[in-house]
Amino acid sequence: MTQEVATEKSDRFWIEKRPLDFPFYNDPDAGKRELGLLALGAGLAILLCFMPPVGEAHLRFLRSISYFLLPFVPMCIALKGHLGGIYKRLVPYDLVIIIVGVIVTFFLSLSLAVLGSVIGIIDPATVKANPAVYADHNLVFWISVIVQIMGEELIKFSIFLFTLTLMYKKTGRRKLGIIVATIVTCVIFGVMHLTAYGNLGQVILVQGGSATVSVYQYIRTKNILVTYATHFLFDAYTFLVTSALLAFLATLI
Repeated sequence: MTQEVATEKSDRFWIEKRPLDFPFYNDPDAGKRELGLLALGAGLAILLCFMPPVGEAHLRFLRSISYFLLPFVPMCIALKGHLGGIYKRLVPYDLVIIIVGVIVTFFLSLSLAVLGSVIGIIDPATVKANPAVYADHNLVFWISVIVQIMGEELIKFSIFLFTLTLMYKKTGRRKLGIIVATIVTCVIFGVMHLTAYGNLGQVILVQGGSATVSVYQYIRTKNILVTYATHFLFDAYTFLVTSALLAFLATLI
C-alpha cells in the first residue's frame, strides 16, 4: 500500500508536518519491485541527461516529454496509481514556503558559487552558463521547461524515496534514512547538470547544494508540487534575468 503512515515522534524531524509521511518506505508489502521501478525510472532519465544535445526544436521538445515520462510512469506503477502520496493540493502556507524557497535558493546558490571560487573549485574565467539561457524563449521553450522541471523533481523524489526505503529496510532508522537520502539526492542531482556546466565541482557544490532547499521543502510538506513550483520560478527568473543581462551587455560592446 502507498498510504501515509504516521511514525513515532522520536523518529521524525521537527520540521515535518504530522501526520504526513513518505509513501511505502515502511510498508512491509513494498520491496524489490518498487525499488526496481524507482531505480529504472530515475536511471533512464539520468542517462538521457548525458546524451548528446539535439538541434531540432521538435526533437528537443520530445526529449523534454521523455524526461518527464521516464520517471513518471514507473512512479505511477510503484505507487499503484495513488499519486496523492506525492501530489497534494496546495494550501496558503505552501505558497509561503514556495516564495521563501525561491529567495533562499537564489542566495544559497550565489553564496555557494562565491565559496567555490574562493576555494578554487570554480574558475570564474571558465564557468559556463546553462545553455537554456541562450535559447529562444518562445512558447515551445516554456512548455518544454514546464514539463522538464517536473521530470527533474520526479527524478529527485525517486532517488530520495529509493534511498530512504533501502536504508529503512536495512537499518530500521527513519531519520538516518532521510539524512542519507538527502545527501545522495543532492549529489546525483548536481552531477545531472554536468553536461550543462562542465565542471564537476561546481555542479555538486552549487546545483547539488542548492537542491537541499527543495529536499527540505519535500520533507516538510511531502508535496512535489511545492518543490516543483519553487524550481520552476527559480529557473524562470534565472533564464529571463541572465538572458536580459547578456543582451544588455551585448549592446555595450
